[in-house]
Amino acid sequence: MIKKYTLEQFCSRFAYNKQRKLLCDMFIEELALIQSQCEKWRVLVFGSYITRRKNPNDIDVLLSLIPNVECVYSVITRGLRQKHPRCVDVHYYKTQHYIKDADGLLKHFNNNPINELQGVFIKKAVEITGI
Repeated sequence: MIKKYTLEQFCSRFAYNKQRKLLCDMFIEELALIQSQCEKWRVLVFGSYITRRKNPNDIDVLLSLIPNVECVYSVITRGLRQKHPRCVDVHYYKTQHYIKDADGLLKHFNNNPINELQGVFIKKAVEITGI
């Protein structure tokens, strides 16, 4: 199940206490840095942050992205630059041709043998739109 929120709606809905607000602020900073490295992208949030858990430890993010021309080599060889990797746990699918839709991105993640072995499966996600 995937719900869609703008970034403003997402923060309003999920950043309802001090810990969640802190994580949301770091998420916004992380998104700005990631966006500077991407030509196109799709952003999904999953995990404990989008549940009723009062004090989640992090925000789990799943991306489909096309790196911008200046960052292609760096993103392909070293990965995305991140500012808050402990608090914003970013998983991504990189390509140079197309962006996966939200359902395709979840399917790709859930069919990854490494995630299957670790027992990680995304049932519920939030897509951030308009960014």
